[in-house]
Amino acid sequence: MEASDNSEASIALANEKERSMPNSIPAGSCDSKPGDDTDEECDGPDRDSMTINVKDNQSAAPQAKKMRRSSDKSKQALALACTEENDILAAITLVAVKTPKTKWLKRKSNETTVVPTQASPSIPTDESTSDKDTTQLPANEENAENEPKPKEVRIILTGIELTASIRKKINLIAGAVYEDNIEQATHILAPKGQLKRTVKLLCGISRGAHILDVRWLEESARVGAPIYERAHCLKDAKAETKWQFDLRKTMYDFTPEQRQQLFAGHQVYITNHKSMLPPVNDLVKIVECAGGTAITKGSAGPDNVVITSEAALATASVRKALTRVNPRRIYSTELILSSILQQYLDFGKNRLEQTSAGSRRRK
Repeated sequence: MEASDNSEASIALANEKERSMPNSIPAGSCDSKPGDDTDEECDGPDRDSMTINVKDNQSAAPQAKKMRRSSDKSKQALALACTEENDILAAITLVAVKTPKTKWLKRKSNETTVVPTQASPSIPTDESTSDKDTTQLPANEENAENEPKPKEVRIILTGIELTASIRKKINLIAGAVYEDNIEQATHILAPKGQLKRTVKLLCGISRGAHILDVRWLEESARVGAPIYERAHCLKDAKAETKWQFDLRKTMYDFTPEQRQQLFAGHQVYITNHKSMLPPVNDLVKIVECAGGTAITKGSAGPDNVVITSEAALATASVRKALTRVNPRRIYSTELILSSILQQYLDFGKNRLEQTSAGSRRRK
């Protein structure tokens, strides 16, 4: 009895397992014959399961293909985009290489990188002042000392009396002082329209910067500073026609260095005689201001430029001093005066000739 009870319990347990797990039984595993009720129970779940699986597989396959195709298209689009981007970059690079302006900018940037530039000055603040590098102060002070300072105006008068009014006007001009020494003067003032060949004017042409009429002084005093000089250059049409020169061209077409070296390299022998006009001392000063060497003593040499007068050539002492000179190098004082005005040495004019008997002739 106990054995039969155990076998029945085993059979019941097996049936219960089969009912709870119908899908786990493979098709055709039942031993029942066709037509049995158990045949439907075994085959029915298998067919349904197989049908569902087949349908699921059939529906999943197109989706997988679509996903693969979409992924392939995305990859192709990405590759195409990368290729186009590379082509664009290559084209831009090619254009940049061939553009002269780009080469110039690149070369300019390289030069800027190599050569350091000085930073532009900025307005100092409290913070910048406290952080200032004190090691740069000596260099800045040195640069400040080397900066060009305004040139002092040194005024000398010719043909004008130095009155209290004139001195007051000079003092009203910023940086202006009165000067006695013609070699130090920068501005030579003369009366309006009166050009006279004074020693100061002739030396001023060689050493000064400007020959002006007195109106420049009045206008400068009115504004308190030196005004434009060329507009007030001394003008005397009658005198300029007589002596064949233009004072404006003389002063501004020739540099001060050129005017100071007109007689450079020339030894000028001036006969010491009372008939000389201008006087000997004045002639010496005029020649030396123009860069020449003046000789007044002893005998003249063959290479000297001799300045004399007809009256001086008539004296025995002068003829004796000129025994060794080249007779074609004897001139009147006009050679010096005209040369200063014209800024040209013309040795073909103003020559004085002396005969063997002591007579003289002006050429």
